[in-house]
Amino acid sequence: PAKLVILHCSDAHGLRARDSNVCCRTRSHLTPAACRGAGAMKHIAEVASATALGLSLIGLYLAEQRRRGAATDENDDEEPRSPAMSKDDKRKARFDALVLERGQAGTKDYRVHVLETTSSQASEVCLWHDVPLVAAAATAGAPALNFVCEIPKCTRKKFEVATTEGATPIKQDEKKGVLREFKKGDIFFNYGCFPRTWEDPNHVPEATGYPGDNDPLDVCEIGLRQIQTGGIRAVKVLGVLAMIDDDETDWKVVVIDAEDRWASELNDVEDVERLVP
Repeated sequence: PAKLVILHCSDAHGLRARDSNVCCRTRSHLTPAACRGAGAMKHIAEVASATALGLSLIGLYLAEQRRRGAATDENDDEEPRSPAMSKDDKRKARFDALVLERGQAGTKDYRVHVLETTSSQASEVCLWHDVPLVAAAATAGAPALNFVCEIPKCTRKKFEVATTEGATPIKQDEKKGVLREFKKGDIFFNYGCFPRTWEDPNHVPEATGYPGDNDPLDVCEIGLRQIQTGGIRAVKVLGVLAMIDDDETDWKVVVIDAEDRWASELNDVEDVERLVP
C-alpha cells in the first residue's frame, strides 16, 4: 500500500507514480544493481563535481558573512541583520514535490519516495542526483541550498537516503538486521543531507586526517519547523564541523530554513549561541 502526502503542491491532479526501479540516470527500468552499474564513472564524476561546488559555496558564504561582520564592527555596534525573504522569493525557493510512502512504517520494506510536480503530472526524482543543490532563490545575497530531510526533529528513527537503490529513496537504517533508532532519544533538529554531494572515501582532508565516509554531506537544520521525512527545503548555511566516525570524516553542515523566523538574524554559529543558545 502507498500513502501519499502533499508538500507545497497546488495541483496534484493527474498524479502518475513511477516505478521505484526506474534508473535515476537513464530512466530505464532496471534493477537497483543494474542502476548502480549504469554510467558509474560518469555518475561519480558528476557527484564529485557537485560536492566541490557545494563546499565552495559554503566556504564563500561563510567568508562573506565574516567579512560583513568585521565591517559592521568597524562602523558601529549594531548587529548585522540579513533581509527577510519576500513572499515571491519564498515561493521560488520551494521545491514543489509530493512525498510517497511505500510499505509499512516500522518495517525493513518501508520507503519514502519523492515526486516532482508540474501543472498536471508528477514524476519520481532521484533524491541524491536529481534534486538541485542550489535552490531557486537566494538568501541574504548568498545562494540558498536545498536540504533533503531524512529525520524530522523530535523523532528518533534513523532514516537515510538509500544511495545503493534505484531512485535513492529514504529508508530506515539497520545494523545486523535490526532497524536503528537514536539510543538517547529524540533529536532536537531536522537531520538530512545535501543532494548532489559526496564525501569521497579516497580523499583525506588535511583538517581531519581521515577519508570521507562515502555518503552525501550531512546537514543539521535548527529552525522552528518540523520538516517531514522526504521534505525538501531551501536553507541558509551557518557553519560546518567535522566529526570522526569509525575512522572516517563525517562533515556536519549547520543550517536554518530560509523561511524560518530567525533566518534573517542568524548569519553564523556565533549568532546562534548569542540569540538562540
